[in-house]
Amino acid sequence: MDMLQIRNQEDASIGITDAHIAEIKAYLKALDLIVDCPRRSMIAKPDEYVLFTQPGMRYCQAQALVHVLINGPEFKTFNQTERDLACAKILEDVRGRMMEDMILLETVRSLSKKRSAFRLTLERSEFDMVIYTSGENTCEAFEVKHSAEIVPHQYHILEDEKQCQQVEQQYGTITRKCVIYRGKSCILENGIEYLNAEEYLKSL
Repeated sequence: MDMLQIRNQEDASIGITDAHIAEIKAYLKALDLIVDCPRRSMIAKPDEYVLFTQPGMRYCQAQALVHVLINGPEFKTFNQTERDLACAKILEDVRGRMMEDMILLETVRSLSKKRSAFRLTLERSEFDMVIYTSGENTCEAFEVKHSAEIVPHQYHILEDEKQCQQVEQQYGTITRKCVIYRGKSCILENGIEYLNAEEYLKSL
């Protein structure tokens, strides 16, 4: 918090009201630094989620966190291998979320009015991205992974019949099940498509 100059609410000399928050968000949106993430939920109203259009902002925060962990007294009780593993995991998780955000943001910006893209929360899990075509009442389901390897756990939700049925009841037949990742594009024997992230972005 010190490195990022973040204060607790009780430490702030001026109280932050909802009006202040709305004004700050308006400025950041005007500067094209943030956008509201298109989110939908099958169970309840989804929580607010803001996408950073400048991913470096988020990564800078993660690096600051790692720096604090490495130099903190509690963290020094772990050996070097454990510290390296924890730091790598934190940064990998952040890179994964950044990739999800970038894919969703660029997709939303490229679609026609008849199609919409959003993150979808289900009862037991979440689809990183769903693209819905209103005129045809069909949809495409996507998972986004910051990985260059194919691992069955990456597409377990795409094979979950109950979860997919819930989506189809609301958004029509799922015509495509796809994992966007950093490896080579291919189609598995079970019909799950693996698509290279760079190729996907260039195709938009």
